[in-house]
Parts: sequence; structure tokens; C-alpha cells
Amino acid sequence: MAVNTQTISGANDTLSRRRQINTTLLMQRQQQVFSLVPMVEQLGFDITNLGIDYTMAKMAKNEEKAAEIKEKMHALDAQRKKLLTDNGFAENYLDPIYTCPACKDKGFVEGRICTCLKQEIIKQRQSMLTSLSPAPSTTFEQFDLGKYSDTTDKNGVNPRQQMEAIFDYCKKYAGSFHRNRKSILMLGYSG
Repeated sequence: MAVNTQTISGANDTLSRRRQINTTLLMQRQQQVFSLVPMVEQLGFDITNLGIDYTMAKMAKNEEKAAEIKEKMHALDAQRKKLLTDNGFAENYLDPIYTCPACKDKGFVEGRICTCLKQEIIKQRQSMLTSLSPAPSTTFEQFDLGKYSDTTDKNGVNPRQQMEAIFDYCKKYAGSFHRNRKSILMLGYSG
């Protein structure tokens, strides 16, 4: 089965939901920390502003000033991390949260499809196939031998006994199934 736009769209929707959930969780963490330790928020603002100054210095090719700013940023970040740990939080508690750190929940790493997106596409395809098949609603427990006649026909075959033997064989086969097991093929008319 080829990967279609519905499958890709479903997989991308899942990654989008992950990003939203992780963003919401990070915002909750920020509110928690900032209400307990307001200085952590101020240090975050200061680091961001220094980041802008650093970019401007790099664009102006002023490497000395850029190095000085970078040093200040590292010092403020160390102070922020110390405040977090001193108040019972992990030093990375306010870092972005990703379900897949490799692609940061975007689905691609250096222009190549990430393993997480591949797995999600597989899940989407399985879900689509499952929705088209009656298999999920068909179980051994639901099988009713009572639908088969218990009367032996003119050839000496009792349909219910024959079906019971087939049913038992199939249950045994399914119960001991593994990848290297030979397949079974059933032929004949239904009913």
C-alpha cells in the first residue's frame, strides 16, 4: 500500500499534537518556576537580550565584542541553572521538551525523514488497514459453532463437527504463531 496524503497528513497531525502538548507542558513549568523564583524569568530575559546583542556583534564582524557577550550569556545561564537546582528543579527543567529529540518533533533531520515520522506513518497505515478490515471485530470468542448444522449430510459429513475441527486447528495455530511459521491457506465456499 502506497503512502497517501491522508497517511502523511495524519502522521503530521500527530507530530503537531506532540509539539502542542510539549509546549503547553513547558509553559506550565515556566509558570511554576517563575512564580516561585521570579529571578529565573528575569535572567531568561537578560540572556535573550544578550543573544540579540551577540547576533548584532557577529553581523558587524566584531568578534571581540561577540566573545565578551557570549561569556556574559554563559555566566547568566550558569546563574539561572544554579537558581533552578537550589530551588529543587533540574537545571534543564525549562529547556524545550521534545518527544523525539533527534528531529525536535518536526519529522525531519537534516532534510531526511526521521524515524519517529516513519513509525507514525506505519501506525497511520495500520490504522487505515484495520478500519477497512473486519478483523478487529472478529475474534475466536465471537465465533459461533451453533450456526453450523449438527446433522450429518448424505456424504457422511457433519458440518458442525467439521467446523469444530477447523476452529480448533486455527486456535492452536494462532496460539503458537511466530514469524518463521509456515502459513495456512483455507479454500472453499463460505458458510
